[in-house]
Amino acid sequence: MPFKHFLRSFLRVRTRSIDLPTSEVMAIIKHEKPKIYYSLKKNTANDPIFHFITNINMDYERAHENLKKLRESIQ
Repeated sequence: MPFKHFLRSFLRVRTRSIDLPTSEVMAIIKHEKPKIYYSLKKNTANDPIFHFITNINMDYERAHENLKKLRESIQ
């Protein structure tokens, strides 16, 4: 499952200057790719990390706004 691999790699990224936008990424996947999101949630139910990140709730519009601000701050 490519999204699972992407998310696992994403969560391994270590940075000192910013917090990874995990909540924002999950909110966007949930809204824009709901079938993938719910499949990921179902197929990773026994994985505590994926259980945690698939149960994060964030407003879709707020997620987009936060990512926009992050993009502007690192350019």
